Amino acid sequence: MIRKVALNLQFAVMPRITVELSGDQHRALKLLTILEDKKLGVVLKEAIHSHLEQKGAHDLEVKAKG
Repeated sequence: MIRKVALNLQFAVMPRITVELSGDQHRALKLLTILEDKKLGVVLKEAIHSHLEQKGAHDLEVKAKG
């Protein structure tokens, strides 16, 4: 007997951003993706993660004025 099981899957919606690059920056990124055999999105996520870690941005908090 085969039973059907309903799964409650929740998918997180990830925010998207748009960034304007110079032609040289875009070319450099595309070449880097080829050299590293990675997708552009992966390279960008790694760069953003590295920058946030370097700046300690994950530890930032918003405090009310006053």
